[in-house]
Amino acid sequence: MSDDGNKIAGRWSVSFKKWKWIYTFEDDGKVSWVDPLNNLGGDGRWAENGKLINLTWYGSETKESWYRPIVPEKQSGWYAADYGTGNFQAKKIEAPVAPRAPDLSVNPEIAKLPWSRYVDQFSSQLYDMNYKIPPDKSFAYSSILRMTYDDGTEIEIDFEKELSNENLSSKEVQDALVRGSLGRGGRIFPLKMTAATVPRIWAARDTALKIQNGDFEAFAAVALAGVAFILTIPAMPAGAPPPSTVKVGRQRVNGVSRAGARAAGAPRIKPVNGKVNVGGGTENSKVTNLNPINPNSGGPTTGIPNHVLGGMEDMGELFEAGSVREMFSNKLRYVDVNWPRATQAAARVMAPGGKVSMNVWTIETAEQQALKTAFEAAGFKNVKVVGEGAGTILTATF
Repeated sequence: MSDDGNKIAGRWSVSFKKWKWIYTFEDDGKVSWVDPLNNLGGDGRWAENGKLINLTWYGSETKESWYRPIVPEKQSGWYAADYGTGNFQAKKIEAPVAPRAPDLSVNPEIAKLPWSRYVDQFSSQLYDMNYKIPPDKSFAYSSILRMTYDDGTEIEIDFEKELSNENLSSKEVQDALVRGSLGRGGRIFPLKMTAATVPRIWAARDTALKIQNGDFEAFAAVALAGVAFILTIPAMPAGAPPPSTVKVGRQRVNGVSRAGARAAGAPRIKPVNGKVNVGGGTENSKVTNLNPINPNSGGPTTGIPNHVLGGMEDMGELFEAGSVREMFSNKLRYVDVNWPRATQAAARVMAPGGKVSMNVWTIETAEQQALKTAFEAAGFKNVKVVGEGAGTILTATF
């Protein structure tokens, strides 16, 4: 072994940005690291290569090089990981230690695969609360996360069935990673999927549960309207649970409508007397009353005659084409409806010459103009919006 090989063997204190680790180099080419704050760690290999000593870590794409000649008192090098890139400083703190017990062997099935194939290295993630809900759990929400990877592969993760709350030690985390296997979609799956082994999937799961448990009424409302979320998860290295302050971005997109999903296999209906009240209040027995049951809206939630569960956005899936001769509402809040989607859905079922008369509670002039624009874009004619605030009235024909 070279002089630099002899010098690097032993224990080192390594500082990179805000992190401090302890490295242990062995003369047979093995190297390990540990974070003294949480006792998490990992293993890898080191090898001399010209003017550098290069390090590789099992289960990681981190690139690390130590500059030669090795200077025990003040060593430097280059570190590149998905959570930071730049120079590091190191100082030798102990001579070579006695040989350790043999390390775990990496599963040959995954040993030569790139780390980009690891299941937690997805490029985008979609959560739709109404996706694939079992028939016997019609009032539940989906537990499926849909992951897409850089190579276009898409897989599904059921966080209720596949993720574990088990708190693993650093050695158990290492064991779960190196003994992983090739799973669906050609992804590398760890032996156990926990907060430490798949921190990004765990953060997505936590976000879905926080939405459900923290704001149920609002969550129920968007579920009925058919809203899904694209979750943006920051890069996090496997081996440590996601921090409690991790920021997960949420972008609303169209998803499966709760009402639409239930009606998909059923025949479309004709409204009572050709009339549909699309929500807000004053439901009566001489018409069909469409109501998504949003407790946050202030509208009725029980005792609704001729009730059809759904919102105006779902009319195209619930009623026969051309069957709605009159559509109206009373005390319907502007904020409770996705107007571009709702007007397009209504246009699919309105009868030629059908009439619209809606009381929509607005707050500002921009909302009144948006109402008019949405109806006209959907093909309605003679669209007029008069009044303001709780007295806003929209009329139109089809």
